[in-house]
Amino acid sequence: MPEVRRTVDIAIGLIDFNTPRVTEAAVTDLRSKFPGAMILVVENGTTRGEYGDAVVIRPGRNLGFAGGCNRLIGEARSRRLSALWIMNNDCVARADALGVYADAAEAGDADIYTSVALHGDTDRIWYGGGVHDPRTLRQRHLRYGEVFQAPPAVASFPTQWASGANMYLPQRTIERAERLDEDLFLYLEEVEWQLRSRLTVVCSNQALVRHHAGSTTSGVSTDLEFFFTARNRVRLAGSLGGSRRVRFWSAWLSDHVVRPVARGQWRRARVALLALRSADLPGAVALDKLRGAT
Repeated sequence: MPEVRRTVDIAIGLIDFNTPRVTEAAVTDLRSKFPGAMILVVENGTTRGEYGDAVVIRPGRNLGFAGGCNRLIGEARSRRLSALWIMNNDCVARADALGVYADAAEAGDADIYTSVALHGDTDRIWYGGGVHDPRTLRQRHLRYGEVFQAPPAVASFPTQWASGANMYLPQRTIERAERLDEDLFLYLEEVEWQLRSRLTVVCSNQALVRHHAGSTTSGVSTDLEFFFTARNRVRLAGSLGGSRRVRFWSAWLSDHVVRPVARGQWRRARVALLALRSADLPGAVALDKLRGAT
């Protein structure tokens, strides 16, 4: 049954980069499940799609995921919406997901609501909470790869960060949210933003979305992900000092150079060194460097 209640002033925001067919399918699915919600699409790329009654924002350049989120939040703020649900266009939501989030936000006081996300059409968990290590700037998904079992014993739980693929922001967060760092461009940008802004996150133990990870970036663990993760960790390490800085560089070299070389992944090591040289460049320029080298 399509969900209509309390959705007329809620927006679902998607960010597209030259994958209009994926976004078109996402809009069609969302419209069938949440007919009362507004759908916002930030179209970063040059390939334009047909998104029905969605509100399309075309910035004229590639803002990256961080910039796309800023545009979505700004649009929601200017329209005085009661909530903004930012989703990846390769996520498929459960039909009652919006109601679950709206109820949780009404009853609670967290800044961001998220949920367990399953990996594609499997029963394996892709995201079950987020952990951040401030010493090494490593992030990881809790319960990754575990078989999802329902009903969960605990309805929801606090976690350190929500994946940018699935973030529900109530009005109180929309109104006070700081901007994401657009020079991070993509990967780790949502983690940095949430930690810097001290946003509290609650994760539902229900699997409200399925994430077909990699369908918009040509796969999982690509050069793109490896490059920007390596680059952005270096950018974020600028505030570290003393023993924390030593620990960070030890972890960074291990993750991005030593392990790839030990596995014979020489290309990955070269991508990491390019990321190191690109750390001070703007995000879009760094992306061009990666494309030119690969």
